[in-house]
Amino acid sequence: MTASPESALDGQNESAEILGGTLICGTNWLGDSIMSAPALRMLKRRDPSCRVTLLVKPGMRSLWEMHPDVDAIIELNGGLLGAVAAARAARDGAFERAFVFPHSFRSALVPFLGGVGDRIGMPGHSRDWMLTRVVTPSLHEGRMHQAFEYLDVVGAGEITEPPAPGFIVPAPVMSATRERLKTKLGAVGDAPLVAITPGAAFGQEKRWPRRSFQEVGRALTRDLDARIVVLGSEAERDIAAAVATGIGDNAINLCGETTLAELAAVLSQCAVAICNDSGGAHLAAAVGIRAVVLYGITDPTRTCPLGSGHELIIAEGIDHSRDIERGTAAGMQAMRSILVKTVHEAAMRILQDHR
Repeated sequence: MTASPESALDGQNESAEILGGTLICGTNWLGDSIMSAPALRMLKRRDPSCRVTLLVKPGMRSLWEMHPDVDAIIELNGGLLGAVAAARAARDGAFERAFVFPHSFRSALVPFLGGVGDRIGMPGHSRDWMLTRVVTPSLHEGRMHQAFEYLDVVGAGEITEPPAPGFIVPAPVMSATRERLKTKLGAVGDAPLVAITPGAAFGQEKRWPRRSFQEVGRALTRDLDARIVVLGSEAERDIAAAVATGIGDNAINLCGETTLAELAAVLSQCAVAICNDSGGAHLAAAVGIRAVVLYGITDPTRTCPLGSGHELIIAEGIDHSRDIERGTAAGMQAMRSILVKTVHEAAMRILQDHR
């Protein structure tokens, strides 16, 4: 990927000579960003000369630096000043068009203020007047996944099978990660490496109980002498530490100790990832790992990881929805209803295939 100019790192303007082409206003969450990647791949497949610039919040920069179809990145910082600075960069870039992936008002405001001629996005949030083309996604059976929304926005409405997200971990990061795992785990022989990501940014409504993660981790170490690596963000250190400690000597905790690229590299070395419905599950799938993903009241038909071979464990007897409220007792109860035995058996199926 072409390195972004230093001015982009600072959220300042870039010249039209450096940018131009297509501006994509990216999503703010890890999982949503990965689900939008097939749309970028279709843009490049149809026009390899198309120059793609991502407008994203700083936290998503390192993700898109791993994507070969992204030519430049502009950071969207918080508040009104951040939006104004990004709009100035868009104006200086003289982009021909902008695809607005998020549904928010602010995401459409930046290309509007930046004077981008063609501004395409989905309806809603009182922003349609800022778009030159409003796209209503064509969602129907077999095409309900969120990835199809982004494909529709970029004009790939005929696609029925999204291409793989296409993220590539830099070789130096991959090499350093292998050495780090060797140092942490020692010689493991044929023992499988299992990733557990016990957190979820949304909150308890998407989190399987830590005791359940501990139990499934202990079962895998008992059955296969598996090595467990517990992963997540800085905010999830406490729950990750508790899970790793509860599993025992075969577990290491790297939660909060990896960059996004390093997290992707660790996941790529695992035989399976056991995850809540969270960005970690999507990142595991994006680097080619099969995942066991736990769903309480969220709807896997809309947001399951891309790719095949994943095991989706879905709480039974409840209504599933794309939009859930924080602090709902029903959500937490749904996660608690998922049995350790069910998750253990799903992980074993993947591990047996892997072996």
